[in-house]
Parts: sequence; C-alpha cells; structure tokens
Amino acid sequence: MQQVLMHRADGAAPRFELRDNPGNRSPLSFEDQTSGTRIPRLGTEDLLAIAKYAERAGLHVDGFTLEDHAFSALPDEAQDELSDVLADVLRRDGVAEASRLIDEDFGYYVTGVKLTTADLRSFTLLREGVTRTTPAVHLEHFLDEAWGAVRFS
Repeated sequence: MQQVLMHRADGAAPRFELRDNPGNRSPLSFEDQTSGTRIPRLGTEDLLAIAKYAERAGLHVDGFTLEDHAFSALPDEAQDELSDVLADVLRRDGVAEASRLIDEDFGYYVTGVKLTTADLRSFTLLREGVTRTTPAVHLEHFLDEAWGAVRFS
C-alpha cells in the first residue's frame, strides 16, 4: 500500500508524491499543515470524476469499490453488478448522474476506482489517497493531470 500526498504552497497547483506505507498508518497521519502537505480526501464524486477523466485519457475503468453508509463492503456479486451499472452510467451520462444513482438510488459510497493503463498496468485509487500500484504506473503524473482537469479535493 502507498499513500498519495499533495504538496501545495501558496495556492499553486499541488505536486503529488507516493509514499510507501508498510505499517498501514492512518492516512491523516501523513498530513503536515506547516509544510503544506495533505492527503487527497477522494470522496465519491472525486473518484467518479477521476474515473471519467481516466477514461477520456485512454485508461480503462475496471470497476469501483462500493461500500454502504457504515463503510462495510458489499457482497462480491452485488459489488460486481453495481460496479458495472455505475461504470455504464458514468460513461453514458457523466459524473453527476453516476453520483446521484449511487447515492440516491442505491445508498452507497464509491470508495475506490480500479484503472488500467494502455500498456496494461493496473492500479487502485481509494478514499483518502490510499493506493495499490507499482512504480511503473507513474501515478504521480496521472494525478497531476487529473487534478488539472477535475480539481478533486
């Protein structure tokens, strides 16, 4: 597991860094207000917007991690089925409609997105900037570009 950090000074665009987290520390423990280091919060709308951006940038949206309002995972079958429905709605109708569907119709949160690059390197981006990736993915570059397009929190 790695933690995404956002370094930001004086309102400039953030610089992203991946930090290994072998001890599984709390994401918030990486924040340092005095140096302008924080973690991206990445709520449902952020993750949906990143997924939509990724699709436009040539990545494949493999699916979403969905949880109920107690942040409990859904059963695998429901997870797979709703993830497919959500991906179709996002592709066809956009972020606002996908967000409405998952919240109002289903009552769940998007807590992660699984993406694959054109060269078949996969990664998962989760709430609070937790990620599973390899250095070959160059996630920092992707996040720089995604932030420029969607300004996630």
